[in-house]
Amino acid sequence: MRKNRLSAILSVLLVLVLLASLSLTSCASQLGGKPILQDKADEIAEALDPLIASKADALDAAAAGYEASGEILKDENGADINMSSHIADLRARAAILRTLTYQPYALAIMDDIYAREYIGVYRSVLSMLPLMVDILAEDILLDKLTDEMITTEALITCYTLAIGDIYASYVDNKTAQEENAMPTSYVGIGVSVTPRDDGYINVISVTKDSPAAAAGILPGDILIAVEGEDIADKDYNAVVNSVRGEVDTAITLTFSREGTPYTVTMTRRIVENVTVEYKMLGLGTGKTGYVRISEFGAGTFDEFVAAIEALEALGATEYVFDVRSNPGGNAEVVIAILEYILPDDIDSPIVRFDSRDGSKVFYSVEDYLTSYEAPADTLSKFKAAKNHALDARIAVLCNEYTASAGELFTSCLMDFGVAETYGVTTYGKGLGQSSYRVTDYYAYEEIGVQSYTYFEMGYFVVPSFYYSPPISDNYHEIGVVPHHAVTLSEEAQSYYISTIPEALDNQLAAAVAFVQSDTPFTPPPVKPQGGTNTPTEPEDPDGISNSGIILFVIFGVLFAAVIAVAVYLVIDFRRSAKRQRDMLSSWNDQENDN
Repeated sequence: MRKNRLSAILSVLLVLVLLASLSLTSCASQLGGKPILQDKADEIAEALDPLIASKADALDAAAAGYEASGEILKDENGADINMSSHIADLRARAAILRTLTYQPYALAIMDDIYAREYIGVYRSVLSMLPLMVDILAEDILLDKLTDEMITTEALITCYTLAIGDIYASYVDNKTAQEENAMPTSYVGIGVSVTPRDDGYINVISVTKDSPAAAAGILPGDILIAVEGEDIADKDYNAVVNSVRGEVDTAITLTFSREGTPYTVTMTRRIVENVTVEYKMLGLGTGKTGYVRISEFGAGTFDEFVAAIEALEALGATEYVFDVRSNPGGNAEVVIAILEYILPDDIDSPIVRFDSRDGSKVFYSVEDYLTSYEAPADTLSKFKAAKNHALDARIAVLCNEYTASAGELFTSCLMDFGVAETYGVTTYGKGLGQSSYRVTDYYAYEEIGVQSYTYFEMGYFVVPSFYYSPPISDNYHEIGVVPHHAVTLSEEAQSYYISTIPEALDNQLAAAVAFVQSDTPFTPPPVKPQGGTNTPTEPEDPDGISNSGIILFVIFGVLFAAVIAVAVYLVIDFRRSAKRQRDMLSSWNDQENDN
């Protein structure tokens, strides 16, 4: 009987060990290993292939129909389309669609990131496939789809478009390298832009002395076409990259201003990205320092500190900070500048980040960078922010094109009650994006064993957190409402912000009147009791982002069961051994008695 019980226990132990091993394997796969992602890629491929074949057949059928009927289509301006070129284009698109026969592993990775990080409502890649194929069929760049990686990138671009979020994008390696290599200058026309819901692009600001400034482009203009081609259905990053281009090359762009389109041709050149301008104002007492921050870029903190030191040397005793038409920038830069300005004894965080994983608060730029394990040399760049406060009356200027980090700057100073704000309600971008490297692979067999060679592609950029001011509510899609509503005069609106004459700038005049007076600051908002103003919790993506945790729990339970059974067996074995020793001792005693 004991032998049967021991066999049963060992069988149970063997089953538990097997289950724990399978659970651990699945768990490792869920956290970035191969098996689960490969299954997902296979599922995507099985669904994608018939959709692509159907769309390719439809394009070929359309080409044949136009050829047979002799029908002539019209373009958006009512002019006849060259039908021979149109038919050839349809057939070329069909042929390229039929080349998409590989396993879309990169899409599986994108889908995992999207499910885990996206702060909106999650929709799986499988549900988006029909729309992706439609986009792919209508918007293929025929001259670029020359190898598997570029074809994969086209499919990934369609994925980001199908998400439907204007702040989700795919950035290829070349673009990422160019942005990292030239933080203070770039080749282009000199505009800062942001995407619109309708697919067009808003001009937020125009760099002084740039090709765009010379062409008369203004903040508020809407880019609607590049080289005569409508951009409504184009990828945002692809359009931006096409505008940048090469030095001394021409580009023709079409903008809309108050509903009226106009077209300009410019020559691209290197644009120096100076982000901080300063001067002593001649208004009133003559002791007001003016600092304009056009964006929060890589060099902005050093430029801002240099501006304040120069103005202090010139005798400035009060300041106007101008973030009108500031499109935003780097979180660590705006946090560092706020830390440089704010009093040291403030016991509240400078910013709150709310994501799917909960809330994080940051009291300093060091706090922020340390949480993201930034290298020491990055931390050293902002050492001037520590133990510094700007003891002066401050006013901030903002407008409808102040966005993102520019809004955080404005709202934070309002929350701490250290600045009075003037202008109009801001743009309303209170979320941040995170970038994730996308990989793909080639599969091959080596001595009968399936193997994989991975290669790195670009970056998937997805909205993953809300950044909120320390006390007041998040301003995404709402904007920051300034203390004092002041609309820029009609005469001043014909100038760029940085070139408005002081005598015409009524917003600036209102701010200067305040900093040169003894008028009390508007009291800051009251910190809410019982927690922070966290944005609405996003819809859970069918438990996909929690599956790794679930598998860990299962593995933990099974592992604990294995340990418990093993301990039981050890104890039982020791008890059995003791009983056998006792019985043997008893027999020996009986034999001695006999």
